[in-house]
Amino acid sequence: MTVERIKIGGKTEDGDPVHLSPWTFETPQIREIVEKWLAGEVLNACAGKTKLDHDGAIHRNDLDRDRDVDTHYDVRELDEHLDHDRFDTVVYDPPYTAEMAERHYDGNHVGRKWEARGAIANVTAPGGHVLTFGYNSDGLDGWDGWERVATYYFRTPNWSGCDIALSVDRKGGAAPIAGEVPDLTEQTTLVAATDGGNDCAVDTATDQQ
Repeated sequence: MTVERIKIGGKTEDGDPVHLSPWTFETPQIREIVEKWLAGEVLNACAGKTKLDHDGAIHRNDLDRDRDVDTHYDVRELDEHLDHDRFDTVVYDPPYTAEMAERHYDGNHVGRKWEARGAIANVTAPGGHVLTFGYNSDGLDGWDGWERVATYYFRTPNWSGCDIALSVDRKGGAAPIAGEVPDLTEQTTLVAATDGGNDCAVDTATDQQ
């Protein structure tokens, strides 16, 4: 699998500094990687206001009824409203904490994260990918029938807060039951975590030690 660290920074075409905003996909370094993974029919489960570019269909969902989206379902209940095994790619970028939800997203917070991930797993097509954002790289790693294929760590400037992880997991022939907590026995670690702060890309057969 691939493990890659990417620094967020630089300037936009207008000369403004690039930073991580509440709308994740406004950050060019993140947007570029996400759009490279988009394939087939896509579900953006917590879409927000930023629209991704893709040559296929994107179903946009967001709980906030002021957002320009297709549906306003609770992400924990997506599999009650959308067909199982439907989407080739699912992008899951929820508020990472309750504090973040209160500050930027009108208090809309997922709560029990495993319920949301279970629902997302159920609507993902066999062979499809789920892209999960957060302050850790849990994603669907360790769930029955899923394989971790890539992890990206986006380094933010020291003054701007925590780094962001993007996990990419591929669904095999079996999917977990919505809400079931997997039995995790190994801790995912970044092989190059002690590289002294230099950008690096690591290709390795596994990131578990």
